[in-house]
Amino acid sequence: MDMGGLGRRGGEQGTPRLLRLRKLGGRLYEAELVTEHGEKLRLQVRVDNDIIETPFGRYHLSSLDISESEAQAINTGESWLVEFDEHRGVLRAKLSMKVVEAAKKPGDKIRKGDKIATIETMKMLNDVHAPCDGEIVEITQPGQGLSPGSILARIKCKT
Repeated sequence: MDMGGLGRRGGEQGTPRLLRLRKLGGRLYEAELVTEHGEKLRLQVRVDNDIIETPFGRYHLSSLDISESEAQAINTGESWLVEFDEHRGVLRAKLSMKVVEAAKKPGDKIRKGDKIATIETMKMLNDVHAPCDGEIVEITQPGQGLSPGSILARIKCKT
């Protein structure tokens, strides 16, 4: 089965669509993919920086076509970039990344969906949006690198 390959870009024919990437522990993740034939696969994979290791081979995350719902799923606390622990108000990196811009600062009021930061991962810029209405308590400053599990922001959500 052709799973995309290291050198391929998302959107090419035969490239799987990444629906969900959920951390299981350490560098182990559960990936849910849809193949070019519409078959859903749920695999345990290892993620090391920007490389995903699957039973079918290794490839760069940018070679996968990321589903629009997964890219915008930050609002529900799930994303391929960050995860939100609503009980602690902590937004954590799922991948290695660098903060390029902090669009908000501690004390700023936010609304769900507001851009709070721009990060760089896999040589791509991605905006991170507020998962809830509330207030920024802490946010990582531009130029700082984050490893998987590191805190990008702390948010006090309105209940």
